[in-house]
Amino acid sequence: MMGKVDWTPVAEASWLHWPTLFYFGAPTFHGSAVFTMVLVAIVSLVESTGVYFALSDICRRRLTDDDLRAATALKDWPSSSAGC
Repeated sequence: MMGKVDWTPVAEASWLHWPTLFYFGAPTFHGSAVFTMVLVAIVSLVESTGVYFALSDICRRRLTDDDLRAATALKDWPSSSAGC
């Protein structure tokens, strides 16, 4: 790159490298933080369920248990597990 970057470390690096587990230390979990995240996930689940029921009324389509399961799996579970 026009002589401004030294690519030697990249050229000397191995093709395969195993990551160092717990590089910054073992994870710690605080009960208050876990409780808060669970509470937020439940609130998000209830809010989304209300939106699904409202949309089913607007579309004049009966909401089934399978619809709720699919919507929960596609929206709420990934966002809850990601901590959003």
